[in-house]
Amino acid sequence: MPPSTTRASPAKDRAGPGSAYQTAASAQKDGGRPGKASGRRISLFSLALAASATATLLLAAWCLGGGRGGGHTAPLLPTFRSINGTLHPRAGPVSPAEVAASAAEAAAMFGTAFDAYLTHAFPHDDLKPLSCSGGDSQGGVALTLIDSLSTALLLGDAPRLGAGLAAAASTVGGRRVLDFDVPARVHVFELTIRALGGLLSVHAALTRPGNGALLASLPPGTPPPAVLLAAAVDLGRRLLPAYDTPTGLPLSWVNLRSGPIPEGTRLTCAACAGTAFMEMAALTAATGDGRFAAAARRAAFALAARADPATGLVGNTLSVDTGAWARTDAGVGAGIDSYYEYLLKSYLLTGDEAWLGAWAAAHAALMRWCNAPTLPPGRGGDRSVPPPWRVDVDMGTGALAKPWVSSLAAFFPGLQALAGQTRAAAAGHAAWAATWARFSGLPEAVDALTGTVRHPTMGGYPLRPELAESTYA
Repeated sequence: MPPSTTRASPAKDRAGPGSAYQTAASAQKDGGRPGKASGRRISLFSLALAASATATLLLAAWCLGGGRGGGHTAPLLPTFRSINGTLHPRAGPVSPAEVAASAAEAAAMFGTAFDAYLTHAFPHDDLKPLSCSGGDSQGGVALTLIDSLSTALLLGDAPRLGAGLAAAASTVGGRRVLDFDVPARVHVFELTIRALGGLLSVHAALTRPGNGALLASLPPGTPPPAVLLAAAVDLGRRLLPAYDTPTGLPLSWVNLRSGPIPEGTRLTCAACAGTAFMEMAALTAATGDGRFAAAARRAAFALAARADPATGLVGNTLSVDTGAWARTDAGVGAGIDSYYEYLLKSYLLTGDEAWLGAWAAAHAALMRWCNAPTLPPGRGGDRSVPPPWRVDVDMGTGALAKPWVSSLAAFFPGLQALAGQTRAAAAGHAAWAATWARFSGLPEAVDALTGTVRHPTMGGYPLRPELAESTYA
């Protein structure tokens, strides 16, 4: 993801039971390649749900039982935590009561935030919690609403899902909320994973065969799912011109009304260029228009082709015109992370072996080159063994590029688990869990060599979902 964004990812949702994810994961062996979903194309529902940008955080909280998978016995903190006023031990197996309490707590938290947004910020993009007002970070397209509909659906919150759909289909100040014909500069990555993914996920879920009970549970007068698909098509067409570049790598920004911005930057990050296929493929599946999937696929493989020939690593930022690298730091943190995620998940979703080959090469390069250097005994808190996480290195030499590791990189153990690399995943997750325990939360960045020193200026904690997701995986 871009360095300045907070990921709900999008991009990191898991499809439900019987999906290609489950089929592939069940066939994996430690250290082996992910299984292929019986060579079958998956349903539009599974494709779009996996592409949803918003559901990860609340789905993880719902399933994790407060941040821990059921049955895990290793304590994160030797204390108790309060869930709705009841104390539960952190150590030991997660009890059914704790899982149920955590699920209820997560649902209540979502309800509070969703209601506050509709009351104080709709139809703006963002809710400002201190001033109880709205702000527009992406053109004023009600991005938080679109991004939250799939969460309401997954939580089974029919009243809020119905209210959200009604709000999305409404007209405010003479303008339709889902009208993307606005003269606004927007980030292609953000609108793809959050708005396009959000619209398609809910549309696919509501129109999935056998989901009559879900539709029947919605309040009377709820707009039909076709409203969401029409908006997704409109948005997809407005984002497509970003891919019309000499390399096929998309522009970072476009104007929703006029298209590419003549004076805009011609640089993009690896995550921005390589994180679109699942959403665009879902749009192709829904419409039959192959341009969407083709553009996103071309961009991802144009990026993969520009890996350094000596190390196999891709850098952080490059030109959409020439493909030349502007930033050569490589790793799994900000600006690169979801590129790796989409390589693997695009294979699992489509069965296309080209995606698997790109993922295997990229993962091998990361595991060979992006290791924290070993410190001599007596330095770094007497840690002579470095944390088993991926650090940022120079893509051409493998030399350490940054002394800090981003909390965004905490997603990577979950991705490795999905790929069947369970030993590496467990080791990486243990390092991140220890960092969480040390600081009672993940600092935005910690020192790459020991994980014991917080970044001196990046002091915030923006409630990122990456460690929760890896814990679930």
